[in-house]
Amino acid sequence: MPSDRDQSDRIVRAFIAVRVPATRALVQWHERMSTAGRAVRPVAPDKLHLTLRFLGGTFQSLLPKVGQAVTESVAGIAPFDL
Repeated sequence: MPSDRDQSDRIVRAFIAVRVPATRALVQWHERMSTAGRAVRPVAPDKLHLTLRFLGGTFQSLLPKVGQAVTESVAGIAPFDL
């Protein structure tokens, strides 16, 4: 079956997340959880985040539309601090 999708359109693991400030206590907790066999993936402290929704394999070309949909869905919601 022919596809209208460009063959170079990669599939990426996509998710919607909120960045979390890398406080010392959070970094220490994350390090303990990452090495304790928990469902916490090791990431660099500057990339700590809370995943709100895992999208799974998503065509890279769709990411701008996903970003636009997320932006539109939170319009009117005040920013918040963690």
